[in-house]
Amino acid sequence: DLNALAADERFRRDLLFRLRYFQLEVPPLRARGEDWKLLAKHFLSRLARRYGVVKCFSADSVRLLDSYAWPGNVRELVSVTTAGYALSDGDRIEPRDIVDHLEQGSRPAGSEVDEIYRRLCRESGDFWQLVQEPFLDRELSRKEVRRIVSRGLRDSRGSYRRLVEIW
Repeated sequence: DLNALAADERFRRDLLFRLRYFQLEVPPLRARGEDWKLLAKHFLSRLARRYGVVKCFSADSVRLLDSYAWPGNVRELVSVTTAGYALSDGDRIEPRDIVDHLEQGSRPAGSEVDEIYRRLCRESGDFWQLVQEPFLDRELSRKEVRRIVSRGLRDSRGSYRRLVEIW
C-alpha cells in the first residue's frame, strides 16, 4: 500500500501523486467470470503456433477449471494451460492432465484418484480393473497411479503385504 508507505515517509509523496495519475485496478481472475476461458484459448493458440499442434480443453476440464478459484491468477492459468498442453496425449486436454497443477485447497472435492482409492478400499473393484486397465487405456496417468499406490502404502505403513489386504 503506497499510501501507507508515504504516510510513514518510506515512499516519496511527489512520486505517489504522479503514480496516482496512472492508477489501474485489475480484478483477480476469479472475479472476472468467463475471462479465464478467453485467456486460456489465447494461450493454447500461442502454444499451437509454437509447436504446430492444436489442442483444446475437454468439457470435463472446462467444468473443473470453471469451478476453480484461481488463487495464482493469470500466471497460474498460463502454467496450468502449458502443463495440460504438454501432458495431454491427444488433441483434448483432460482433467487428469491438469489436476496435479491446481492448488490442492482450491480444487473441487472428490477427485478421480480419490474416488478410485475409496473404491479399492471398499472392495467394489480390484486393482487391475480400477487402476491397471485405465492406465493401459491412457485414462489414468503414471502420476495418478503413483498417487494411488503411494496413498495405499502410507495407509498400510509401508507394507505391501498389508496393502494387498486393504485392497
